[in-house]
Parts: sequence; C-alpha cells; structure tokens
Amino acid sequence: MKNGYIVKRDVGIMNCTECLRRGMATHTANVGLLCGQRCVYCSSPSRIFRHSIFKEVGVSAFELFDQGVAIVDPWTPIRIAKKSYKLTKDDIVLISSQTDPYDKSSSKLSLGRRCVESVLKNSEAKVKIMTKSTAIINDLDLLCKFKDRVSVGMSIIAPVYKSEIIKCLEPGACDLKDRLFIWKRLSEQGVKTFGMVNPCMPGIINGKDDMVSIFETLSEINSEAIWIEPINLKWNNVARCAEVLKDNRYNEYGELVNGLRKKNAYKNYLKNFISGSLSAAYDCRCHDKIKIIVNSDGDGFDVDDPSIVWLKR
Repeated sequence: MKNGYIVKRDVGIMNCTECLRRGMATHTANVGLLCGQRCVYCSSPSRIFRHSIFKEVGVSAFELFDQGVAIVDPWTPIRIAKKSYKLTKDDIVLISSQTDPYDKSSSKLSLGRRCVESVLKNSEAKVKIMTKSTAIINDLDLLCKFKDRVSVGMSIIAPVYKSEIIKCLEPGACDLKDRLFIWKRLSEQGVKTFGMVNPCMPGIINGKDDMVSIFETLSEINSEAIWIEPINLKWNNVARCAEVLKDNRYNEYGELVNGLRKKNAYKNYLKNFISGSLSAAYDCRCHDKIKIIVNSDGDGFDVDDPSIVWLKR
C-alpha cells in the first residue's frame, strides 16, 4: 500500500473500559494501528510500539508516526461482522478510539464505512464515529439511513479563531473551519453529532471565554453531548507539544504547555480548567450535555459536580 502498511490482526470489536468509564461507549473498534493524521498529542505510538510489525518493517512506531505513515487492517470489517451478533441494542461501538477511520489511507479502502456498516447491519447496537476528516461526508447516505443509531463526533482542541495555531499540532487533519462546515451539513441532514474537546491545553484554550467559544461552535452543529478532557501528562506528549508550538513560533503557548510538567502546576491547571469549563457551560446552558474527564481521584479538589468523571475513583 502506497504511503502505508497493511497488517492483519486478530481483534475486531473490543470491550472498552476507558470508553465505558467516560460514559461514551461500551465497545470500540480500530481500523488499524496508526493513522496518518500525525496529531502531536496522539498516544497510539506509545501504546503499540511493541507490535511485531515494527520488527518486520525495520522502522519504529514513532518513526512511522512522524512520517505520517498509516498502518491499516482491511480485514477489520470482516471480524466486526462476525462478532456483531453478540451486541445488544444497549451497546455503543466507538469507531475508532485510537486511529482515524476516515484518514486518507482508510478512506481509500472505505474502511470507516465498512466498519460502521458491519456493526449497523449485523446488530441493533449504536455507533459513534470519531474522525477529524471531512471525508465523512462521502458516507452521508449511510449516516442518514441509520440516523437513529449513529452519531458523528467533532474533535476540537481550540476555538475556531485559533485554527491556524493548532495546524502544527494536527498537521495531517482537516482544517478546523472545514470540519465545522461539514459537521453543519451533517446536522442539517438530521445526523446526530457530539463534541470531543480533547486534549485541552493551557493557552490553546485560554480560560472561560475560549470554552464559551467552543460551546457556541458545538451548538451550531447541535451536539447532543460534549466530552471535555485536559491534556494527560502520561499519554499526550506534553513536552513534544510544547516543542512543536515553539518551533512554529508560538513560544508563549509552548511555555504554558511545558509549564504543566512543573511540580503542582498540573493540579493547579486542572482546578482552573474545571472551574472555567463549568462556568462556561452554565453560561451557554449546556451543562446537562457535558462530561469533564479528569485523570484524578478528586482528592484536593473543592468541586463536586455530577458532570465531572474522576477516572481514578
């Protein structure tokens, strides 16, 4: 495959504890190991770098990721179809949690569409689709046919007015303004949508006003739910994000992101972020739609709000 590799795995639909704890889905299905979006904050290389394919091709997961080389599995829809009969109408399958099912490599093979079809046509389960690609519009017919059981997530890590800044953090993804245009079209056609504000970084999202801007944007596409998650010190490559921002002359933002690595700085950031997000949600009258995902047990936080999901509790 040009600009990518083919891999045949054993997995199809998987139970997803992380998705379940976030209240997002019960299962997940990924179209491969790596996509070509090259989001700097992506955790996929760190999660799959021990896979045997990297020894076979003689290149590490991190090198392929930096080159924007995808590793996809065209047999995934077949395995999904074989296991979908076990799903119930109460199940929700997230496609995908780790790789973009509509990036260029997956789109060439119609992997996103085929995976979604495999679930919808072989079970009564619902499907959530997570992508940063405007190629999702090519499957409008399928989305409209199953509009009662499918929803499409809009990933947004900054207010639209900062769309130029975040291009260096999402170099392979479609422009944020283009995404908004396509998601509006989906919504106008009756396709359900949800928002994914993740990962949130200081400066990139600068307090309450920026969260208000994001909530207003997501209201334009009639998002039924909004998941919000601050950058994770373990998985989201904080140092690399800061470095890339500085390399692209966004020094102030880079310093703010890098500052999270200092003692107690991250916890203080979380407190301010939670407060600002809750205030913005109340002002925008969308508090009932949001879930703020925090990688903590809540100890030391003077807040007790039902919209907060403490992952370590």
